[in-house]
Amino acid sequence: MSESRLQDNAEGKLYAIRLTDLDHKLLDTSFVLRWQKYPLYNLAILKNKMTAASDDYEGLEAIVINGNEVYLSVETATPSNNCYLLKGKLSDTAVILYPDFLIPIAKPVNTNGAHIYNAGYEAMAFKNNSLFTFFEYNYFKKKNEVKKLSHWSFHNNGKAHTFSMQKLPFRITDITQTAAKHFTAINYFYKGEGADTIYRLPASDKKMMH
Repeated sequence: MSESRLQDNAEGKLYAIRLTDLDHKLLDTSFVLRWQKYPLYNLAILKNKMTAASDDYEGLEAIVINGNEVYLSVETATPSNNCYLLKGKLSDTAVILYPDFLIPIAKPVNTNGAHIYNAGYEAMAFKNNSLFTFFEYNYFKKKNEVKKLSHWSFHNNGKAHTFSMQKLPFRITDITQTAAKHFTAINYFYKGEGADTIYRLPASDKKMMH
């Protein structure tokens, strides 16, 4: 999945590669991988709706495919109050996003009310007809949460059920269900440069990296 940064004139799209071709590539590095592009239709319409709600679209972050249903998470600019969940239908040639399916997911904030710089819901997992969404920053002092959105919540203004989560250094990038009640995630420890230095761990907390 590309970020599909429409504001930079990037095309909204997904790419698909057959697993058999990936296996072939592992055995023969000279093999040229074949791929198929799936345009994302109606993404610009949804971006404009976010703008109308005073939230600035930055790009796509996470994807879950369940049968022919496709769910995408949208990261917004730091001052925006909400990230968003999109849904579409996968066809043989494209993904048709539903222009009326736009679920806002409130961003968690620090104790001073400030948003976390350059952070959104970067990982999602599907279980029992519900989506679990994981904010990439989970280093709040008092409360770190996972949001669960069910089919019921999709029709009730996106009201989410929340679960407590262990405090973790920045940042969760991907997650998948690996057992009945277990998920496996990639948590990338990022020291940050420039404005991202806010993600660096205090010296007293560096033991958490081991």
